[in-house]
Amino acid sequence: MLLQYNKSLLCLLFYFVPFSLIIGTFVTNLSVALICFIFLIIVLSEGRISYFFNKLFLFFLIWCLVLLISSIFSTDPIFSLSSSLFYFRFGLFSLAVWFIIENNKDALRYFTYSLLGAFTIVIIDGYIQYFLGENILGYTYVNGRLGGLFGDELILGSYLSRLYPLLLGLIFLNFLEKKRYLYFVFSLFIFIDILIYLSGERVAFLNLIISALLIILLIDKWKKIRLITLGLSLVIIVSISMSNDTVKNRMVDQTLNKIGIGSENTYIFSEEHQNFYISSIKMFSDRPLIGNGPKMYRKLCYEEKYFYVSKNTNLNTCSSHPHGTYPQLLAEAGLIGAIPAIFIFFWILYLFVSHLYLKMKKGYLKLSDYQICIIVSIFLTLWPLIPSGNFFGSWLSTIYYLPIGFLLHSFANNKS
Repeated sequence: MLLQYNKSLLCLLFYFVPFSLIIGTFVTNLSVALICFIFLIIVLSEGRISYFFNKLFLFFLIWCLVLLISSIFSTDPIFSLSSSLFYFRFGLFSLAVWFIIENNKDALRYFTYSLLGAFTIVIIDGYIQYFLGENILGYTYVNGRLGGLFGDELILGSYLSRLYPLLLGLIFLNFLEKKRYLYFVFSLFIFIDILIYLSGERVAFLNLIISALLIILLIDKWKKIRLITLGLSLVIIVSISMSNDTVKNRMVDQTLNKIGIGSENTYIFSEEHQNFYISSIKMFSDRPLIGNGPKMYRKLCYEEKYFYVSKNTNLNTCSSHPHGTYPQLLAEAGLIGAIPAIFIFFWILYLFVSHLYLKMKKGYLKLSDYQICIIVSIFLTLWPLIPSGNFFGSWLSTIYYLPIGFLLHSFANNKS
C-alpha cells in the first residue's frame, strides 16, 4: 500500500514540474528533490537498480565527480561545493522521469495536459500584461520586457522557448491524430511564437527560430503545420514591430546597437558579453584542466587579473556567471569538465545529419518526430553560438534535464 502511494505521489510531483517552474526556484528545487527521493525509495525497495547502470547516467556520474574535484581544489571549496555537491540530483531527476513514463501508461498523456495547462496560463497572463500594461499579479510591462507570472525575473520567454520543443513533441505524439484538436494546436503555436517575441528576450526568440527551423527541416509528418504557423507568426511579428516602437527598439534597434553593426566596433552579442568571455578565457588559461570550480566565476571576476572596465561603456566583467555555456564550463570546470558537453553536442549533430541523410537518400526515418523535438530541446542547451543563463543554476538545470528523461525512455523503447 505504501509503495503504491509513493508511486502515485511521484507521478503527481512529475505533473507538477511545469507549474513549479512558474512559481519559483524554491518550489522547483523542492519538487526535484522530492521526485529524486521518492524515486530512490521505490527502485531500491523493488530492487530495480538497472536504471543506475545506464551508460549515459554512469557517464554523468563521472562528470559530477570531476565537478566535485574542481570545487575541492578551488580557492573557496565550501562556496563552490554548494553548487556541485548535490548536482547529481539532476541526473537522478532524468532517471525518475524515465521511470515514471515507463511504469505509467498514462504518464505521457497526463504530462502533456500539465505542460499544456502551464503554457496556457503563462500565455494568457502574458498577453494580459502586454495589452493592459499589468498582469494578474500586478507586475507591469516596462521597457518592452514582459515578465508575466515570473515577475521581475523576466524569464517568461526563456520558459516558453526552452520547453516549447518538448511540448511540440508531446502534442505530435498525443493530439494531432485527432483532427478536432488541430485548430486549437494551430492557434496555440502562433500565440506562443508571438509572445516569445513580445517578451523582449532576444535569446529566447533566437532559441525559437533555431528550434523551429530544425524541427521543420527534420520532422516528417507535421512539417507543414509548423512551417505555416511559423510563417504566419513572423508576418504578425513584423507587423507588430512596424507599429510598436517599444517592441521594435528592444528587439531590433538595441540588438543591432549592442552587436555594433554600423559602428566601428563589432562585439560577440554585446560588449558586455564579450567582456564576460574574455574573463572566462583568462580564468581557463590559469587552470585549464579542472577549472576554478563551479559557481566561482562570480567571485574570481573581481580579482585584478580578470577584472576590467570597458572604456566606452563602463561595463565591467563581473556577473553571477559569464552568460555562455561553454565559457562558463571552461572557466569553472576546465577542459575535462567541458568535454562531456562538447561530446554530447557533436553526438546530437551526428544524429541530426544521419537522420536527414537516411530520410533523403533511403526514405528511412532514424528518429521519430517526437524524438526529434526532444533532442532539439536538448540541443538548445548546448548550442554554442548564443548567450545562456547560469549552467549550474537549479531552475535552468531542471529545464535542461527534464527532456533527457523523455529521451532515455524513448531510446529504451527503441531497443526493446
